[in-house]
Amino acid sequence: MPAIGRELEIKVAVAEDDLEQLKAAEAAKPSAKPQLSSTLHSVYYDTPDLKLHARGVTLRVRRENGHWLQTVKVGGPMRAGLSAPIEAEATLDEAQPVLRHIPDKVLRHRVRSLIGDAPLAPVFETIIDRTQQSITAADGSEVEIAFDHGVVRAGGDEHKLCEVELELKSGSPDALAGLAQSIFVGLPIELAQQTKADRGYELIGAKASRPALEPVTATIPHLRPSDHVPYAMRRIASCVVDQVLGNWTVVLETGDPEGTHQMRVGLRRLRSALKAFPSARRNENLKSLDMRLRDLSRMLGELRDADVLLSDVVASVLPTAGLAAAIEDVKRTLERRRETRLADVRVQLKAAEWTDVKLRLAILPFALEHASGGESGKRQKSVGNIAGKALERQWRRVALLGSRIEELDVAHRHELRKELKTLRYMVELFSSIYPAGKVRRVVKRVRAMQDVLGYLNDVALAGRLNELEAGGAGRGEQLEQAIGFVIGWHAARSEIAWADAKASWAKLEKAPKPWK
Repeated sequence: MPAIGRELEIKVAVAEDDLEQLKAAEAAKPSAKPQLSSTLHSVYYDTPDLKLHARGVTLRVRRENGHWLQTVKVGGPMRAGLSAPIEAEATLDEAQPVLRHIPDKVLRHRVRSLIGDAPLAPVFETIIDRTQQSITAADGSEVEIAFDHGVVRAGGDEHKLCEVELELKSGSPDALAGLAQSIFVGLPIELAQQTKADRGYELIGAKASRPALEPVTATIPHLRPSDHVPYAMRRIASCVVDQVLGNWTVVLETGDPEGTHQMRVGLRRLRSALKAFPSARRNENLKSLDMRLRDLSRMLGELRDADVLLSDVVASVLPTAGLAAAIEDVKRTLERRRETRLADVRVQLKAAEWTDVKLRLAILPFALEHASGGESGKRQKSVGNIAGKALERQWRRVALLGSRIEELDVAHRHELRKELKTLRYMVELFSSIYPAGKVRRVVKRVRAMQDVLGYLNDVALAGRLNELEAGGAGRGEQLEQAIGFVIGWHAARSEIAWADAKASWAKLEKAPKPWK
């Protein structure tokens, strides 16, 4: 029976032993439905110059239940274990694709236009031993779980596959996340970064099958003031979740200091976004997620502090000639400390403790849209209405502290800095619904204030240099002098910085606010 629809599935890479244990555990549950096993042989087709792959289209013919099934998938790449492609299926009489059987007219025209007169040919195949099981969640949502073990083959090369897929057939994305958490409880997981098709194209040397692993920076969603809140929440959450989970992998695999920084920025942006929407602030599940995100940020904080001490606090100092060697000793000691912190963070990020957070983050954009989409039509609020109220509320929190800037102690200066970050991230996330010039001006003022307060925070952080011991063998006189020099160098500049903070606040206070 031909069909077209949008999938929503989570894909998790697992070890072979874990796959068998998970399969047995699901089968043993009292309410378990029968497991069905089959071998799936799929052949993927494309033109000689891979025109379909270049435009994000996958064309597959699979032998299934005694007949051939043609599937066309169109959509963005797999992100952090989650994919939501548009999928069109049709039954065939033979193993060759038949484009006229693509059930959707628009999709059929698109595929034909891409192929043109070029011939279609097999480019790779997958042979998968699959065990499927249907699960009904407590809220009635239907989820299909597939335990897959097999290979992707192209020419003489092959790539082994061992993964679990959970596909939402009907109901709530929250139920999909909840079932995933119950299945993988106690197991450290790796959210799949590639589909089976991605791996096949990678085997044949196609470009862009696996994106380069580098720090993921912030992206800004394009919104219109009239967009309904559920849509806006999904767009915003997609941007910030990509930043968090993308940098999770960067920290684990590269240790790039910018990855740590961008992961913490992503966590702060996500928490700022959740604060902006009333429905998210009232949701108990999201409140608990926010607390977990806070804990994750704090765990990364020690590593980030080590990076700041090394790259900002010590590296920015211009020592006298007599202390140059000792300053280099301080740097080497900090580098060793940083490597220890990085090793600790990697162990923690791989731990089963964070399995639920990774799964909840992966599904969050769709869960937010579903949870906030109960009202329809004219009853739904627009993002323009929500954004203005959220920004004004956050500005008042900033102004409450800023108006007393002359009397703020170190703790309250730090609090002001955090509130400014939240304001800036909210402004940036909603920036597309306001005049660009006004947004640029207010963000410039907020960043200037943030930078000054950030430097003052670094000055306070410099005091931790007193904890250092060179090579673990105590501190010599030269090292003592070098540490004292660094701390004193920054302390002398902090007075100037504090004066700059007061001036920056006066400019920010007067700057036109786009949401007013």
